[in-house]
Amino acid sequence: MKKILLFAKLTMREAVRKKLIWVLGGLTLLVLVLSAIGLNRLVETGMKGQSESDILQATSFILILIMFAYSFVLALSAVFITVPSIAGEMETGTALAILTRPVSRAQFLLGKWVGLVVLTATYVTVASLAEFVVVNLTTGYTPPHPLMFIGFMVAETVVILSLALLVSTRMAPIAGGVIVLGGFMLAWMGGVAVSLGRQFNVDALITGGTITRMLLPTDGMWKGAVYSLEPAALIAMARAQGADGIGNFPFFSLSPPSAAYVAWTGAWIVGILALAIRSFRHREI
Repeated sequence: MKKILLFAKLTMREAVRKKLIWVLGGLTLLVLVLSAIGLNRLVETGMKGQSESDILQATSFILILIMFAYSFVLALSAVFITVPSIAGEMETGTALAILTRPVSRAQFLLGKWVGLVVLTATYVTVASLAEFVVVNLTTGYTPPHPLMFIGFMVAETVVILSLALLVSTRMAPIAGGVIVLGGFMLAWMGGVAVSLGRQFNVDALITGGTITRMLLPTDGMWKGAVYSLEPAALIAMARAQGADGIGNFPFFSLSPPSAAYVAWTGAWIVGILALAIRSFRHREI
């Protein structure tokens, strides 16, 4: 366990040394400033004469769109951090120098994973809470389940970086990054396909989208994050509207993921980690 924590610490230090954390921090600050200006302008001009319910709905939708942008930033960051962490060190010979010592490949890989999870979880927590504060100060709106949102966003990011870690044990950084990002986009399109299938009663779309969401559960975690940002009144209105309402809108979720789906996501992460360890053990360095 000590060796795993040591590699986790080294991984976090490496991310700081490469200034990736500072880049993310700068991008986050830019989004916070722009969202504050935009929301303040919207409240002052675009919502004059609107009811409190309309303001609540509009603010929640805007917040969901902002966080959707964050989710893509997280996906890109997870890929760019994770894929070179194994493949890059094998190409440069760093992994060979480390693994000649009394260190197992499993300890090396798990240490990388733990460090990356801590980094991304910290970023998600800080960035999300900062955005919630900005939204509250400009509009007075506070999402109903902020901690649930953070949990689902962390889970989505862990899914991505776990897959990226597996891919990095076998492929070059650029090729591996393309594959993981392609999978992330495919899973998101699967979620859109499910929404469209329900809207137009097309079973094939629902089935295909459900399969992609099972193969890569990022979109399922994202829908849980969306649900946590929606006020109860808006959810009740969507349910009352039925199939023709906003309930099937891709940026809306009538309910959080089921306990079975959350359990599947946890099992998926464990299984991918096990495959990554097995792949790394059989990889020549």
